[in-house]
Amino acid sequence: MVSPIPVFAPVAIMNYKDNSGALITSAQNEFEKAEYYNKDIVMVFNASTETPPQETFYEEGAVAMEEAINDFTEEYDNYSGYSEDAIFEYKNGYKDI
Repeated sequence: MVSPIPVFAPVAIMNYKDNSGALITSAQNEFEKAEYYNKDIVMVFNASTETPPQETFYEEGAVAMEEAINDFTEEYDNYSGYSEDAIFEYKNGYKDI
């Protein structure tokens, strides 16, 4: 599969993980590509009620999600392409947890 990172800027990466370690590990390749192509990344964290439990923070709750986002930010804050975070399914997920 060809990476969309060289074509688009910024690139939103949906991270279907529900813990800090998995989030950090799964994003490594995308951050390396973004840095190589000098592109910005918006990292999207999943709070959906409609995805499997291992892919969303809905079951873990808001505190766990915020802690994981903080851990993720600490890990990737030094990457020039890390521009911001977003929450997927705020209306039907995050605001209810």
